[in-house]
Amino acid sequence: MKKTIELIQKNKDAIILTVLFFIMLAISYLFPVTHDDWFWSSSQGIELLKSHFQTTNGRWAGNLLILLLSRHRLLRSITIAVFLTLLVQLIKKITGSNKTSTYAIISLLLVMPIKILAQAVAWTSGFANYVPPVVLFLLFMYLNKNVFKGKEPGIKNWFAIIMLPLGFVSTLFMENITIYILIVSIVLFIYLLIKYKKINIPNLFYMIGSIGGTVLMFSCEVYRKISNSEDVYRTIEKSNVIIRALKTYFKELYNYLVQYNTVLNIVLGVLILILIYRFYKAIKKNLKIIPNLLLKCSSLIIIGYLTYNTYLTIMGGGNIFIVEKYKLYLEAFMSLLFMLSIFIAVLFVIKSKERKARLIFEIVSIFLVAGPLLIVTPIGPRCFFVSYVFFVILTIELFNEVLQDKENDYICNILAIVALLVIVSHLSIYRYAYKIEHVRIEYINKHQEDKKIVLPSAPNARYVWGFNPVGYLNEFKKYYGIDEEKEVVFINYTEWYRNYYKKSK
Repeated sequence: MKKTIELIQKNKDAIILTVLFFIMLAISYLFPVTHDDWFWSSSQGIELLKSHFQTTNGRWAGNLLILLLSRHRLLRSITIAVFLTLLVQLIKKITGSNKTSTYAIISLLLVMPIKILAQAVAWTSGFANYVPPVVLFLLFMYLNKNVFKGKEPGIKNWFAIIMLPLGFVSTLFMENITIYILIVSIVLFIYLLIKYKKINIPNLFYMIGSIGGTVLMFSCEVYRKISNSEDVYRTIEKSNVIIRALKTYFKELYNYLVQYNTVLNIVLGVLILILIYRFYKAIKKNLKIIPNLLLKCSSLIIIGYLTYNTYLTIMGGGNIFIVEKYKLYLEAFMSLLFMLSIFIAVLFVIKSKERKARLIFEIVSIFLVAGPLLIVTPIGPRCFFVSYVFFVILTIELFNEVLQDKENDYICNILAIVALLVIVSHLSIYRYAYKIEHVRIEYINKHQEDKKIVLPSAPNARYVWGFNPVGYLNEFKKYYGIDEEKEVVFINYTEWYRNYYKKSK
């Protein structure tokens, strides 16, 4: 018994990740086929492949992945579980986290805004384009972790054979992530070249790969049409770029980037306030006027923003502004001040140069990767999955700073319970979605000859993108073998179950 306990203690991290993998496998298996998935899993998806995706986009890696995953449920579930487990592990490695922080990582990822969860994780087409490039970039970031210590990366030259395809594939998922990866790879290569007066072979190959992937992506014919305003769905601003960027930020982008991250914002803000308090407690002489003023203003802004954000959550989005017209602009400005305050605090209160360098990089990355979204349409919650991940990394860095990189059994147990509660909640929600999906299939198979097919709308549909097929009804019919001319109606589940399902038994 003693040896068994010692073995568990020795391999506790591996056990946690293994358990996490199987939990993610169970949850992802429950994700229903929805929205674009109906399209990609049909012959139409194969037609797009035959045309080399010229009429769709240049996301070669993402498109090929969705073609594969939308046809095999178990493979899809395994792939999602693998990438989400890797995401947790890479964040842990990058931040140098222990078991306590691992539970914090899991908890923060699981409480991401519902709209981002629905579009970037629970929706197969969204997952294929948004999660893998983030995981692949974090792998690159982990490989170059020594750079934050002011050292050479320490990657062996032979590893260049892996860095080339890593850079190439990473840039073939999402346009804004592609641009971000390209910029980071070039800046890092130039930085290493200038600082050490020699070429870093692995990062040279990564940069070459990212350039090659970027060229392949944007050589797609559809981007020329978007640039020339010939695409009916997507646009890019070329004339009034600054005005358009400001309008996008103040009317839409700030919500997905900062405002909706309610739980994370509270944790992030509280951690910063704790560090500011400790900083003032530790200094032995009066702080200079400007740093003192900046830190105190930052503290007030953080407290004010968290108070308002909490109020919004409690009141269900209620407005406290006298003039409703200016609410969005004031919120957007407050969100910007909140992030600026976090940045200022990081500059003053973080002692470790290595951690401070990572934190600055993460804050810059949050905005840099979202930058291209300011001048394109449409944008949706899924586009901000990568920014949310950087927010999580930022928060975990501060969490480790507060705990001084030590284990804390009390906090660890609380976070484990939080993670467990959110997992149970997700299992419950997606089990119900799985049930709805299958009763629909059962009912469709029994009533193919009916003049009209009445199906149940899904409760909690906001947890899955496009589960109730608005705008994708034709694709829905094709996927389930329903005649295109046949009328399909969706009604409340309780009403449907009572008046249609029970009578068909």
